[in-house]
Amino acid sequence: MMWAIYSVVLKKVNELGHTSIQNTKRIFAWGLFFMVLSLPFLGFDVSMNEILIPVNLLNLLF
Repeated sequence: MMWAIYSVVLKKVNELGHTSIQNTKRIFAWGLFFMVLSLPFLGFDVSMNEILIPVNLLNLLF
């Protein structure tokens, strides 16, 4: 359902003259910004040791 709403809204925004790549970059940047802002409130706590586990590191690099 959310993908359908996203697709319809993105189609309307594309009609304003911006390319879909520009819009996707903007949406991704705003989403990343708000996710990072919410991390302290959601109890996100990761140590460097957990990040350096090979499986986790490879997933982040991917």
